[in-house]
Amino acid sequence: NVVRYDDLVITYANRMCEKYRQKHHYPTIRSRMRLLGRLIISAREIDETVTDLTSLLKPNCFETVTAAINRVSALQITEGKYKAPSTAFALSVLLKQCTRTLITECIKKPVHRYNKCLNVQGVT
Repeated sequence: NVVRYDDLVITYANRMCEKYRQKHHYPTIRSRMRLLGRLIISAREIDETVTDLTSLLKPNCFETVTAAINRVSALQITEGKYKAPSTAFALSVLLKQCTRTLITECIKKPVHRYNKCLNVQGVT
């Protein structure tokens, strides 16, 4: 349910579906959405003010995002290693791609629902 009602995750997934139209790519898209959902759930457990992925991309949530990635990737503090290092890398790439998607949507539609969340006045 977390991913189902998140506008940014849905927009990102729609872009992925447009880019990768063949059916054998669908499991990859689904797994990326699940991974973003796990990140959002973990971030909500750390910080209750997190509502969606867009709120995680704000600079004041940097520590929350880092802690959530460490939790999802199972960071072993004593050894300083991840139990699942590929998950941490995949999440960082996904966040970068979602940030680009958010910026693109804000540029395309200056009076967009994301702009309210980001406090953007408009693009000139």
